[in-house]
Amino acid sequence: MGVPAIVLVTGCKALEVAEEPFNDALVTTYRTFDAPDEELAPALRAMERQLYLGMAFETGDLADRAVEPSLLSRADVEHLEGIPDRDPADALAVATGYLSPFGIDEHARIPLLEDQREVEPQSPEHYDREWLDGKACWQPRDCALMETFQNLTKSYSLLGSVEYDFFKDFRWVDLNTGLKGAEPRWAFIARSWNPGSYSKDGDASEDDGLVLWQSYTLELWLPRDGGGFVFSDEDPRPSDRPDAVDSQGDGGTLRLLTLWTETKTPIAADRATEVGTIRWGANQNFEAHDDWLEENPR
Repeated sequence: MGVPAIVLVTGCKALEVAEEPFNDALVTTYRTFDAPDEELAPALRAMERQLYLGMAFETGDLADRAVEPSLLSRADVEHLEGIPDRDPADALAVATGYLSPFGIDEHARIPLLEDQREVEPQSPEHYDREWLDGKACWQPRDCALMETFQNLTKSYSLLGSVEYDFFKDFRWVDLNTGLKGAEPRWAFIARSWNPGSYSKDGDASEDDGLVLWQSYTLELWLPRDGGGFVFSDEDPRPSDRPDAVDSQGDGGTLRLLTLWTETKTPIAADRATEVGTIRWGANQNFEAHDDWLEENPR
């Protein structure tokens, strides 16, 4: 997923600010995406714990499973190819969680789809994915990394549409790396970024309308197999959430989409509207993936 379509969702609940353990793990994962599992796995386990402790998946309210994460710094992204000359601290950040009933191996089929339009509701006309490396070995998990490049057109409701590019890398991680005697527990993550700025009219610096200045995403697919974070005497369920869920999920998947984006629109929108639009777009993406998996069983 790139930046979600702007539909100007109004009347939205304000975001809660994410706690530091979540922020530390999130930014570390983005910055060290290419690091060995020994470095990534502890950050992902920490994030899994914080997601179950901090997001109320059980309420059914989208606002209860979204938080405001820390912003990225230039040092977190400067190693990425072609990033725009913009300060990531100027971006708006939203992290949205979701529980899918489908397992990790099922979700791992979706990055291999030739036609990504089926799972990208805001790109119904044009979404071309090029595989740069790792396509053949991704699904059997014979390699850790798959690299892709996208050219697509996003439809922005009242604002029209914009064509842009982004890189997106996927990688497998054994969450149990470093835990003595533990069997492998596989998750996968994805990192994306735009190699430049884009506008409806092609020249972002001169465009007075819709401009995508910069965008970065981090996505997680974590197994709900009972092998991860589980509430216990040491980590009790929050007193105000007796129905809070943990990794015991009958084989489903805990998903997270974090978007850091800086855009300019011709229609003024306050921060609450922008936040609501981003988390709405993320949820549309989550649901589209589940719909495809339901309609296309193995």
